[in-house]
Amino acid sequence: MAIIGIEKKHTYNAATFQAIGMIAGLAFLFYAVMVKFHDEQIIHPGIMVFFPIICISFMAVLIPLMMFISYQDDFKGVYPLLPSDLFKIVVTCYKSMAKNNFKVDAHTFKQD
Repeated sequence: MAIIGIEKKHTYNAATFQAIGMIAGLAFLFYAVMVKFHDEQIIHPGIMVFFPIICISFMAVLIPLMMFISYQDDFKGVYPLLPSDLFKIVVTCYKSMAKNNFKVDAHTFKQD
């Protein structure tokens, strides 16, 4: 049983595995950038000014991919590996979040 009492069966298709692969790739890229930042911080301490920008950018791309996996029924025929479809996912997710004070659930998330 789900948290809100609605049982939902998730289906895993090619788009789901694309999103999971993109999340894993982004996590690896974030880790590599943080290791490089740590090495450069010893030589150039001012480089840590860019740390919040990198973290916010990572989260800005990660959130729509997680929402894509959670609400796949709203994204029929959309594949996150295609740049146009990824842009569509990001725009749709942030529009939906902006309409509901940056909270999303199954009843408020709708593709425009």
